[in-house]
Amino acid sequence: MSDTAGAGLVCATAVVDLTPPAGLPMGGYVARNGAVAEGTLDPLTATIIRLRSGNETGDGVTWVALDALAVDRELAGSIAVAVAAASGVTPASVVVVASHTHSGPSGWLRGIPFVAPAPGDPEMRSELVGRIEQAARATSAGEVRVWPVLTVFEVTGVGTNRLDPARAIDRTAGALRLVDSDDTVRSIVVDHGSHPTVLGHDNLRWSADWPGAARRAIAAGLSRNGSNGPVVAFLQGAAGDVSPRFLRRGQTPGEVRRIGEEFARHVLASADTPVGSLGPTSVELRRSSVSLATRAYPAPDILDQRVADAEHAWQAALAGAGEATPDERIARTAHEGALTARALATAGMPGTLDLPMSLVVVGEDAWLHLPVELFSSLAIEIRAASPFRQTRVIGYADGYAGYVVDADADADRIGGYETASSLFDQPGVRILVDASIDLLRQTHDELR
Repeated sequence: MSDTAGAGLVCATAVVDLTPPAGLPMGGYVARNGAVAEGTLDPLTATIIRLRSGNETGDGVTWVALDALAVDRELAGSIAVAVAAASGVTPASVVVVASHTHSGPSGWLRGIPFVAPAPGDPEMRSELVGRIEQAARATSAGEVRVWPVLTVFEVTGVGTNRLDPARAIDRTAGALRLVDSDDTVRSIVVDHGSHPTVLGHDNLRWSADWPGAARRAIAAGLSRNGSNGPVVAFLQGAAGDVSPRFLRRGQTPGEVRRIGEEFARHVLASADTPVGSLGPTSVELRRSSVSLATRAYPAPDILDQRVADAEHAWQAALAGAGEATPDERIARTAHEGALTARALATAGMPGTLDLPMSLVVVGEDAWLHLPVELFSSLAIEIRAASPFRQTRVIGYADGYAGYVVDADADADRIGGYETASSLFDQPGVRILVDASIDLLRQTHDELR
């Protein structure tokens, strides 16, 4: 057995197929215009990993990682209650994270985006929760003793800043290996921030996009003696301004595999790096929330002009660069952002939004979960201020409140989908970042 200390942790896992039938509307791209799925490219799944201290006190954490565009707060709550009832833990110990694939169903979502509150499909939502609940029932019978090993490393070839590939991004990824007494990886929690948008709006088949391909390649690479390999959960990071846009060589299933396998290559290489254990093996979860004011909007005539200007720029890019090129995609989404901003101005949004935050601490390391599409530089800032040995910043968790952009992007809110459609100005962004750092520091002080 590897050099580990303490009593270890207790881990239980499950994976369930959530793939809907064909004929249902797809979400993720405005340009699909309500098109329905014609079939399945690869399955949409939920991965459940429950991790608790080896002394069998406390509920620890249960990660539920979904192949979905997002989870609204109501859906996340329903999943948490169902998983808790099925596995004997409290709902507060369940963290629900969406991978943000743009090739999943729209019917799972309700109230996303705020500009056009989708009613969701009650039957689809109920079936989704039911399947996850059924899978969670099996976790208690399959607990194993494991020791956690976290590696953090840089990844290339998966994403760049999606407006300018020369801009700096957070290239780090994390891989939490849960290893048994025979040095076998029983499960692994990986995270990285890059949009799962290899496939474009013309794709009409369900797909987990590159994270699904990465999970399969990681499991295969860590399999032993003909086994299926460990259960792999993917947590989407601070992907607000990061995507494969400038790296993909097309928007094909082959590119999904190539980019997914490139990420897996980095994960597998990190697994070969000899590292020590996390030290004292314990699991803690802390929850908090922060209230942010929603932003003000310009006068209607200004918003109308921005829409017209953005549409003109998009048509020019379409004629010059061609459809599905980076320039055309940037211009198209800028037009969509201008439309979104104009609609948000009259949507009757609340003056403030309460955002949930959760912090999972395993040994000396932490995973901060936020319900937003955080820009990369903000995740770097939060990590740098954290007192934990390693801090991973996860987005799209336990709800969805759209983009949170940095000051550089916010300086020109006219251009760019992310800035135009963000619900928050920079004072709100600073409150969120400061609240995240405060949660990290306060938890560290309490535990140490």
